[in-house]
Amino acid sequence: MMTRYRTLVALIWTFLLVLAAPVVLLAQDVRDVPDDQDVLGGMGFRDEVEVTVLNLEVYVRDADGRSVTDLTADDFRVFQDGQPRKITNFASYTEKSFAVIPEGGESPPGGGAALPPGIKPISVVIWVDNEHTRPVERSRVLSQISRFVSSFMRPPVRVMVVGYQRSVKVEQPFTGDVRLVKDALRRLRRAPASFSERDNRRREILRGLQNLRERDPNVSGGPMARMDLLSRIRSYADEMSQSLDMATGALRQLILSLSGLPGRKYLIHVSSGLPAVTARDLFEAHGNAFQRGSILPMLSIYDRWSSWRSLAASANAQGVHMYMVDASGLASAGSASAAYASPVDPMTTAIYFNNRQQPLQLLADTTGGEAILNANDVTVGLERFREDLFTYYSIGYVVGAAGGDTVHRVEVTVPAHPDYDLRYRRTVVEKSLASQVQDRVLAALAFGVEHNPMGIGVELGAASTATEDRWLVPVTVTCPMSSLALVPRGEEAVGNATVFVAVRDRDGQQSDLQRQEHEVRIPVADYNLLKDRHLTFTLDLLMVRGVFTVAVGVLDGVSHQASYAVVRRTIP
Repeated sequence: MMTRYRTLVALIWTFLLVLAAPVVLLAQDVRDVPDDQDVLGGMGFRDEVEVTVLNLEVYVRDADGRSVTDLTADDFRVFQDGQPRKITNFASYTEKSFAVIPEGGESPPGGGAALPPGIKPISVVIWVDNEHTRPVERSRVLSQISRFVSSFMRPPVRVMVVGYQRSVKVEQPFTGDVRLVKDALRRLRRAPASFSERDNRRREILRGLQNLRERDPNVSGGPMARMDLLSRIRSYADEMSQSLDMATGALRQLILSLSGLPGRKYLIHVSSGLPAVTARDLFEAHGNAFQRGSILPMLSIYDRWSSWRSLAASANAQGVHMYMVDASGLASAGSASAAYASPVDPMTTAIYFNNRQQPLQLLADTTGGEAILNANDVTVGLERFREDLFTYYSIGYVVGAAGGDTVHRVEVTVPAHPDYDLRYRRTVVEKSLASQVQDRVLAALAFGVEHNPMGIGVELGAASTATEDRWLVPVTVTCPMSSLALVPRGEEAVGNATVFVAVRDRDGQQSDLQRQEHEVRIPVADYNLLKDRHLTFTLDLLMVRGVFTVAVGVLDGVSHQASYAVVRRTIP
């Protein structure tokens, strides 16, 4: 596993960007420009004082679990960081709202056919953690999901299927074709999984613990035997922690790539549970059996709550609702697991399953999703997921300008109905314009999403050998002068363009996103002469061998318009 990690780091650092100096264009001929023209060119000017409206999807159920659809804006109260906010935008959606979308009217991520007013594209990712799911449980759950997808895959829904096994494999990119999604799920049912090996190790540790207690209950097996068993538990916990770190990092990277997708975003996560404290059941069983000191230091070492909270925060920042499916089923509700041939102490079993379900509940509750637990048939929980796709309230309010990326706590209530269950994102991120553009560049990198109102162009030149295993690839980014807004400052017209660049290989490894600001100055009198020409930004990429996607974004610092383009190249 460490070899793969080092490869990823090396790949990231091989993308070196050398950007051109600030662009300054000068002209010899003089042309008249009207005196009352405040801004020259551009795709539309925004006032310096902007109003940011945050929209929350809120799902409401009554005490019997039925969706509530008859509330109005007056029924809701919204608080940001403890302060009340006035609701400025409100809409209620039911399945009838989506029935007006004809076949072929679906909107793929980033564009496509126009949707009815208020209806947004819906992106659903089915993430199957093969590393932390028992094969037999995975097969059962994926069979049920496969039968269920037909019920919600209709316009404007698009589904992507991803498998994780020490690395990310996109089994099916975003599609509206149910057949392709079912084929991808069928392939994942047969994919290799390493969870059984870890289960065997856990079983052996529990058997060793039981043997020590039965062999000599008076001395509890002797200090050396107890220390050896504790060492085996720590080794197991270390391996599990490393595996979870890699899986969590891969999932966070996927969530970040979803950020720039327009519309609503959902993630269905399939696993056999994720531990809050790695190997907690084993440490507690060892401590209770031998009563040798406190186990709190061990539990604190392997505490993963901060990692799960961080993942939930990332999902909230990107507007992703997480639906966490525990494939363990009813085994978690019983006194013993069907995965073990020999009896297991009921207390140890209860600790094991509770420990693995608590993070699923946290991730679901924090992101406005739902945890599907203790069910051999998960289709009941999936039906609630389907209702959430098409039955919800959109509540908007004005966010106080913080001048940068700021995290806000959000609370939504229905005072007249305290018995109602409300689900929504518990934190939101007020993003700067630059962060929003970076998100869109990463989305373009991962999903090929392009939006190019400014008409930018990207060309990759011929690769030249830099070292034995590195190639230098020149990149030219062009932008029509007329697409960039310029503000007269005396005799000069001044503008600003920020160029964003990121690179991704065929295996999903990507570079750090790079950005560079460029100032543009031309004589005001020469604007009519130059407006039909193109600004040119140049950079060099130092790349390794492989097939790569290069995503570029250009942000107009005056009009706040942005454009995105994607090119692909095999190196060398």
